[in-house]
Amino acid sequence: MYAQNLPEDLLEAAGERWVWGHMTASFGSTEHLSEEAITAYVDDAMPSYVRIRTERHLCECSECRALVEEQRQAREQLRHANEPLGTPGTLLRKLNAIPANDAVLRNIAATQGYAAATQYAVENDMVSSLHTIAQQGEIRAEWRALGAYIRVHIRNVTHCLSAKWQRGFRNE
Repeated sequence: MYAQNLPEDLLEAAGERWVWGHMTASFGSTEHLSEEAITAYVDDAMPSYVRIRTERHLCECSECRALVEEQRQAREQLRHANEPLGTPGTLLRKLNAIPANDAVLRNIAATQGYAAATQYAVENDMVSSLHTIAQQGEIRAEWRALGAYIRVHIRNVTHCLSAKWQRGFRNE
């Protein structure tokens, strides 16, 4: 694309370096296309005379043909990469049902307890924000147990230090 805007003599001089990378003007069919040349070929950004030489080379070189095909596939994937992604309908239905689910599960939790509400939600494949409320009680109980454990050990340590202090740390 940008190559078509260059003057013809510059294009001719730069064309071989651009297409054939480090190769000299004495191009042989065993030399391979550079990455830039493959990209320019796939993007249709080569001048016609360079394109003709490239196509001749591609007729003889399976390695370069494979690289051109890879570049085409990558270009096609990039073309579709910017398409908007949709949200699956099943997920949208579940998310939209959360307020109604919460009302149902709150009622069950109030009358039968959180375990019954959780079981009902699992059995009916319901999504709800109430699971955090049910878990809060469990979490609080775990923290209370940890707090009690720490208090007992602090009392023991304090008691031991107090006893040693009273004895003057003599028996060590």
